[in-house]
Amino acid sequence: MNRTFASTCFIAGAAFLPGCDDRSQSATTPGRSSANSNSATGSTAFPPLPESKLIEATYAALGVLIPPLTVRVRRGSLNIAGFPVESKQAIAMWKKLRELTDATGFYPMVFRDDNHLQKDILSELDDGSDPAEILRLAQDVNVPEWFAGRMNEVMGDTAESGYEGPPREPGATCKATTKFTVPFDILTGRPVEGVFILLVPTRQGYEVPAYLGFGGWNECPDPVEHVAILKYWHESYGAEPVTFAGDTLELLVPAAVQSEEGAMALAMEQYFYCMDIVDQGTGSIDALADSLRGSSIWFFWWD
Repeated sequence: MNRTFASTCFIAGAAFLPGCDDRSQSATTPGRSSANSNSATGSTAFPPLPESKLIEATYAALGVLIPPLTVRVRRGSLNIAGFPVESKQAIAMWKKLRELTDATGFYPMVFRDDNHLQKDILSELDDGSDPAEILRLAQDVNVPEWFAGRMNEVMGDTAESGYEGPPREPGATCKATTKFTVPFDILTGRPVEGVFILLVPTRQGYEVPAYLGFGGWNECPDPVEHVAILKYWHESYGAEPVTFAGDTLELLVPAAVQSEEGAMALAMEQYFYCMDIVDQGTGSIDALADSLRGSSIWFFWWD
């Protein structure tokens, strides 16, 4: 997938899978390398949301008070609201809002605003693309066939170099991922600024990429593929997206995969969805599979 580096790509993230400590200390990237290199939400002027008072009142009636809403993402005529949140409180607030999704019609997403990227989002996502069309196209994606096709594509692209598949290291181990990284500094674990919550107008978390226009650059799947794959994993494992940071996506799963066979099958799917979590992360598909057997959070990062 040698896609063009599109305007919706953001330079953020960390080139390793959280939990594999022996590999993590040497990997840094511009957006998330220092606890002190933060961006402040107050530096960008966000337009007001006309119906914000109604939305805030809806949450208040359900027992949750939220700060004043402003437009954080614009997709054509669609305005997506959000509000800043303290880093330490982000996941707890997500859980409260997620419980109310069926009642409110909004799915919450925790976003980290590295390097004042919200200004870019407001100006660059106003592309007129239709989330409804993305959702329609996603219904036609056969996900198991997509994984198989992606494997064949990767194998074909690298056949001349003798590539024989994902890196293997039988018996390799890796710590499970049980904490979200996006609201915190990737190396120190300290809280950071520039974290907020988006209220995406859908009741299904797997539909979020369609509304945010997430993906379609470099090796990152396009929004249609993201929607189809996230729906597949939601139906298979109960996985739900919780955080993202431009090039990072983290999912919450209610229960980790238990069997070695099941973990390896899932690791293979995750590898062809996001090869960087192995190639620049765990180092082998076996280590990824081992981590998944105890992970309540799935971490993806695209270089």
